[in-house]
Amino acid sequence: MNQGKIYIVATPIGNLNDISLRAIEVLKKVEIIFCEDTRTSSILMKKYEIKTKLSSLHKFNELSKEKYFRELLNDNKDIAIISDAGTPLISDPGQFIISKIKNDFEIIIIPGANAIISSLIGSGLIFDSFAFLGFIPKEKTKIENLINKNLNIDLLVFYDSPKRIKDTLTKIKSIYGDIEITIARELTKKYEENNTLIISTWLMREIKGEIVLIIDMKKIRKEIQIFETTKKIILFKKEGLRNKTIAKLLENNIFTKNEIYKKLLELDKKEIS
Repeated sequence: MNQGKIYIVATPIGNLNDISLRAIEVLKKVEIIFCEDTRTSSILMKKYEIKTKLSSLHKFNELSKEKYFRELLNDNKDIAIISDAGTPLISDPGQFIISKIKNDFEIIIIPGANAIISSLIGSGLIFDSFAFLGFIPKEKTKIENLINKNLNIDLLVFYDSPKRIKDTLTKIKSIYGDIEITIARELTKKYEENNTLIISTWLMREIKGEIVLIIDMKKIRKEIQIFETTKKIILFKKEGLRNKTIAKLLENNIFTKNEIYKKLLELDKKEIS
């Protein structure tokens, strides 16, 4: 018995011209296109004269769509899954459906735009590893726990909303200080931005549009080591160790012996004054 195929199709993340010829061809030939919001997707369909029927697929109805998917595919009907923008299934609906039927039907990927990769390659940051962790948590403790669990990763990448971003940045600042944060927003659009600025600078600016937040974990690791080294300096001082001895003991890949010695002299001056 012939079966239909599932096409997972990437769509533009902003600029509607960022779509492949193959994606347009597939979207025109399938029986039905499942999308997050039919109103949003209809804009893209209209531009490229795609007449295929649209059907909503979102977190509130995904569980109930499996039977419908199977009926279409068993009836030799090809279907496509798209998201409002970018590559589907990444922090978008569709993962549950695919996990349930992936062994029973052929799945074909039509690659294209992706906000995560676009943000990383345009960031100018140096990295060997990164982790995308979806939408950043709202709670301060959850943010701290998530970051601290991934200290060995070079870059952590999150989505965030323009309504929450300043609150998120304020929480990160309260934990790790006024560190540099990279924000990519409005990618491929007229007011596209991908900048690395200290948090206090971001907080003075208006931040609109879809947001990708990148945390350089090298900076986080440095802040943690600075904090831990300072605690040890104070402890050794209380124990009566000489400055030269402390500097030698605490020399590491963040601080040279001379840098620690300089910090010790600064602490001595504060105590005198």
